[in-house]
Amino acid sequence: MRARVAVLTAAFLAAGSSAAPAQGPGDPTTVFADGLGAACRMAFDSVGNLLVASLNTGEIWSIDPAGGVTLFTDQVPDPRWVSFDAFGWPLVTSHTNAMVHRISPQGEVTDFAPVDGGVGIVTDQDGSVWVAAVDTLWHFDAMGRVLEAIETLDTYGIAARGIYPAPNGSLYLTGSAGALWRLVDGVPEQLQGVHPYRWWGLAFDVAGNGYWAHEGIDEGDIDRLVLIDLDGNWLNETWSTQLVDPCRCVFGRDSDGTTNSDLYVGQGDGTIVKVAAGSTLAAGWPLVGLRFSEIDEAAAADEIMGVPDLLSDPERVFLDVIGNNDDSYDVGDFRAFLIAAGVVN
Repeated sequence: MRARVAVLTAAFLAAGSSAAPAQGPGDPTTVFADGLGAACRMAFDSVGNLLVASLNTGEIWSIDPAGGVTLFTDQVPDPRWVSFDAFGWPLVTSHTNAMVHRISPQGEVTDFAPVDGGVGIVTDQDGSVWVAAVDTLWHFDAMGRVLEAIETLDTYGIAARGIYPAPNGSLYLTGSAGALWRLVDGVPEQLQGVHPYRWWGLAFDVAGNGYWAHEGIDEGDIDRLVLIDLDGNWLNETWSTQLVDPCRCVFGRDSDGTTNSDLYVGQGDGTIVKVAAGSTLAAGWPLVGLRFSEIDEAAAADEIMGVPDLLSDPERVFLDVIGNNDDSYDVGDFRAFLIAAGVVN
């Protein structure tokens, strides 16, 4: 009898080991930080610190490159997503306040724009800000004025929650039903249909590869990162499998603000893990498009003096928006630039 039990036990163990998911290129993962509630809303600042919003508690934590955790602010009720604007200031969506909040370098929380149900938020290549608010996709200029509102739920059946920039200039949308859309000229184009699991986080590298967080909800399914291309096609369905309720993934940033090749995954168990070093195919595509600090002061001045084409079109639009907002780049806009840069009062 004992021999028979031993044989059956060995058979069960062998079957279990064969059913375990194989390691992907991103495995093994390592713990970067833990004890963060539901670590599902996070973004890197311009000097390499990671801001993490603990869902529903109002706590936003700052994690330094060594993994040290400090409280950044607890003054945003029910934070749903964290990003940064073109000035490098944090933007946080809040369900309770139906508001996008902006946080100054001194920690002062102010109102950026009213948005009911706001979740995902990202800064585009011209410094404008997009907010996915389940039933509506909102587009604001850099100062929080409405540019457009796209009704995603009633018109397209999209419960938009996440919004992500990619190197092809498109924005990608994810929802609660596991589908994927690409925004083309203001119109969502569906790339992936509804899946029986939750997709929360998507991060692109500069080569156009997307790393898509998958939280398995059906019995036998696994939590993982899937690799996709810009058309939503799956390239590798088990890029990383050593994950627990993955709900956000972001590329790291160096101390000079450059996006690097380190990929971090926020998890529902309050842990942030880092995928295997060297496993990503390229450096990450920046979550912040235009950056104020990268606008050349001499170029901005020379163009006012009549030297053409020293600024890009997105830079001209951005400087006009923070200036007199009259659809052209002029002296008043240059003065606003100098004030924002701290050159003049």
